Amino acid sequence: MLIVEAIRKPRILARALATTTAKWRGQSDGRWRDDQLLDAEWDTRTKLMVRNIAAGSRVIDVGAGRQVARTMLPSGSEYVPVDIVSRSPDTIVCDLNRDKLPDLHADWVIASGVIEYVHDAAGFINWMSVVAPRIVMSYEVADGETKYYRRSQTWVNDFTSKQVLAILRQQGLIVDDIATWRRQKIYWLTAPE
Repeated sequence: MLIVEAIRKPRILARALATTTAKWRGQSDGRWRDDQLLDAEWDTRTKLMVRNIAAGSRVIDVGAGRQVARTMLPSGSEYVPVDIVSRSPDTIVCDLNRDKLPDLHADWVIASGVIEYVHDAAGFINWMSVVAPRIVMSYEVADGETKYYRRSQTWVNDFTSKQVLAILRQQGLIVDDIATWRRQKIYWLTAPE
């Protein structure tokens, strides 16, 4: 099956091989430097994710992309974008797979469409739990997906629903709510005090 798919879709195979190589080397996918890849359809996911954030909150948006969360937050909120490239003067540039994670503090951390690309997902989730008491994150769980499919999407990890919950609990996080957006799960979390 893999060989047949590879013959039919050589570009997908090339992307899967490049992702596997980058994962092996501990590198990030450089494609996010291209603004054309930031899909406006993701805005509905962001709108769902910010629904519980109160006015006046300080919010760190990791993988901020087009920074649409900034416009969706309640009035009086402070927005701190973190991304692999600078898309605004206030962006904190950080490659989550290479750089030291920034020393920040906030009321909320948003991680929308990010964790699939992080080599040390548990370490990243731990960092989020240190910088903010509330977290909202999305993740396309690997329930029924092949590694080939996930690598062709340039994702570097393969956690099932049960494994994601186990990682969250290992970090001491309380799962307040879970929703589904397309094939992704959205988790609202409270960090231990």
